[in-house]
Amino acid sequence: MTPSGYVLLQSALPFLRHKDACGLTRLLRRNWPNERLLRMLASQDPETVKLTVVCLSLTADMEATPHLAAVLQHDDPVAAYLAEHALWSTWFRGGSTEASASLRQAVRLTANQELSAAVQLLSEWIEKEPDFAELYNQRAIAHFLGEQFKEAIADCQRTVELNPFHFGAFAGMGHCYTQLGDFQRARESYYEALRIHPRVAGIRQTLRYLRRAQEKKTSNKLSAS
Repeated sequence: MTPSGYVLLQSALPFLRHKDACGLTRLLRRNWPNERLLRMLASQDPETVKLTVVCLSLTADMEATPHLAAVLQHDDPVAAYLAEHALWSTWFRGGSTEASASLRQAVRLTANQELSAAVQLLSEWIEKEPDFAELYNQRAIAHFLGEQFKEAIADCQRTVELNPFHFGAFAGMGHCYTQLGDFQRARESYYEALRIHPRVAGIRQTLRYLRRAQEKKTSNKLSAS
């Protein structure tokens, strides 16, 4: 571990041992500004990178997204996994405190299959904070579960306009295009997700399924002719 990583570890260890995320967040904001932590992400030491990513998951803002997204390419799969978690945490903090709280409420509504209520709540906050990318992504998820695939695609597209590193929205677009039978656009969307996050769950298997489906579709056309 690098010297700066060791100092950070010694500072954070009491809070990590007691799983005191609030206390650690206060410590980081007081003594470890994001600019300093982001510089530590460039370390060649995987342990320093992993510890830094964990800390940034508590304090990073949207400007940290490109730096955390770069760790998704890390040779150490644990570092990449931690970076994915840190990105989701950061994206959920991408708006005001009130909007972020409503976003979490909408996620709970979606999980309970209260899709119309989730869409309505998210739409209300999109009117208030139209640059909060995760509002669109979560509305896309609610639309997808309600089989409103075109609406979901539109929200995914807006998400990646605001946050070009949002592998989840690219994957979501792929799922929607797959449901609509547009396998070419589905593949393009999935490859965009993989370009950002090579280990994103399930996408490589889905691409293999799409390849087989496309081959079957082509074979059926040839047989019919």
